[in-house]
Amino acid sequence: MSDEKTKQRLILRVEPELYYYAVNQEEVAKAEGGKYSDRYSKDRDLKPTQMMFFQAHRWVESIKGRGNQPQSIGEWAVAPRFPVYRGEFVGRWERVELPRWDPRLEDFVIFSDAQTKEPSMPVNFGYGRGDGREAVLVDFEQGQLSYNKVVGKKGDKVETKRVTDAGAGEALIMSPDGKLLLRETVLDAADDDRAERLKKVKERVADIKKRSKPGGDDRTNPKDKDKGKVFP
Repeated sequence: MSDEKTKQRLILRVEPELYYYAVNQEEVAKAEGGKYSDRYSKDRDLKPTQMMFFQAHRWVESIKGRGNQPQSIGEWAVAPRFPVYRGEFVGRWERVELPRWDPRLEDFVIFSDAQTKEPSMPVNFGYGRGDGREAVLVDFEQGQLSYNKVVGKKGDKVETKRVTDAGAGEALIMSPDGKLLLRETVLDAADDDRAERLKKVKERVADIKKRSKPGGDDRTNPKDKDKGKVFP
């Protein structure tokens, strides 16, 4: 009987489908001959020696919309580039363009809470655990690295030369359950799954925006003759 009660008390917690990549998407885009710009591109308050850029992918099953009511989504959301400092949580809220099905329009639209000029929604790219534990950036190395190279020896004295080299970046992350995870910028930038998922998300959002109807957001009555009319 006691074993049966114990089984009934067991709670299975499934972590969200969430991936962190130690990759600077701006550098990846430029290396591929493209252009890239976001709200961090001209942020002069960033301290490059104390932080590194990450990218996060999360499967969004549902999200709270107007009136704090859950809205079904069933889409991948991508935060393409955001800075993380040592000791900070890697996961955070980021505004992204998120598709959702609008039954009134019988089509997908870009979900919006009307808080920004362009339609977008804040998405939590953290684990959102009940105990408050999140992945933490413990330490990292990136960019120029310097070390003393032994070049000779005179008697008992060792001669060294200061050498500076460009090294690939590495990030040490502690997961919510206490495991240390190593992310390498070279591997993450070349990760086919990451690149393909990012590409599909961008193409899907672009396709929805391209075919969107005038006034076609979550506040528009499609039966109204004035398609641009937005209801409170």
